[in-house]
Amino acid sequence: MSVDAIQQVIEAEKKAETLLQETTALIEEKEKRSQEAIEAFHDTLRVQEKQAQQELLEQQAAELAQLKAPLIEKTAGEIATLQQVSPEIRRKAINLILEAVVN
Repeated sequence: MSVDAIQQVIEAEKKAETLLQETTALIEEKEKRSQEAIEAFHDTLRVQEKQAQQELLEQQAAELAQLKAPLIEKTAGEIATLQQVSPEIRRKAINLILEAVVN
């Protein structure tokens, strides 16, 4: 092989090595960007999941409040009614209950 051919082979090998290094660097950079994109996507999903959970909790709390409101009003009304019962009627009611239990 001539000196010229050997130099061309050496140059070709150097170019191939440079190309391989550049390609490897590009692949690593793309993998890094891909991994960063995946992590960002996971972060976004976590945030969305927390927001969805918070919205669900708020919705359930609102529904519970709507269900409790009539019961609280009814109970408050019954308490007010019972507090208006005179002491005399209370004594009579207690006596009737005691008589029913004893007999």
